[in-house]
Amino acid sequence: MAAARALAVSIIVSLGLALSARAAGPRTMQLNADTVTARDGGQLLEASGHVIITDGRLTIRADHVLYDRKSRQIQMSGSVRITTPQGELIAGEAAAQLTPAGTVAAIQAFRGVTARSTGRMLKADRVAYQVKDDTLAATGNVVVTFPPDLTATAGVLVAKSADVITMTGRPRIRNPDGFIEGDRLEVVAHSQIAFVRGNVVSVFAETRITSATATLLVKENSAIFRDKVSVTRPGRTMTAELVTYYYKERRLVAEGQTTIRIQGTP
Repeated sequence: MAAARALAVSIIVSLGLALSARAAGPRTMQLNADTVTARDGGQLLEASGHVIITDGRLTIRADHVLYDRKSRQIQMSGSVRITTPQGELIAGEAAAQLTPAGTVAAIQAFRGVTARSTGRMLKADRVAYQVKDDTLAATGNVVVTFPPDLTATAGVLVAKSADVITMTGRPRIRNPDGFIEGDRLEVVAHSQIAFVRGNVVSVFAETRITSATATLLVKENSAIFRDKVSVTRPGRTMTAELVTYYYKERRLVAEGQTTIRIQGTP
């Protein structure tokens, strides 16, 4: 077993894998585990028990790892934790696909996935990351939280940069004061601005607003609704071209052609 362990570690190190497409050159890998076994002349490497794979920039931890040199795939299972300079990904299972040069081309994570990065946390059934275009896609029960108290939910999430995320599948964004939902949601994390488009429905306390588009300005505690805006409050309804709602103050400002209908008293 000691010989198998030594052989397996030697195989990993000699590959000089680089786990970043931006790496200047090959990186030396280090593998630690309770048990390591090499099969098929070293083409298949199996490690189990407190497995740690690192190149000094990215670190993979798991209970069990299977690396197939021929297909350039790394399968991970059991308490998977992948740590990068951008954040940390936790999952029950994961897989990495390597390029012919030995860099990571893509990562797939399954079973209760959590991804933490500066300024937000993502949970989903499945997460896929493509290194080449720096794109992350999440599907199934997607929940994203932004400090201090903003939460977005959807069926599908796509992030093509560290700061902007796009959500579809009837996404909803909410805080303790209420929510806005629509067909498509885009959130700019650093400015805390959310854009909602298509069949917008919003509820803040006793105020219900529908429109074609909406912009949530978290720092200003307000939401701006445009195109076919309809507002329903107890005892009255209103239509307008543009409505700004200050949800902390429960104050509404309507602009453009505005019509108010007051419900009669029995």
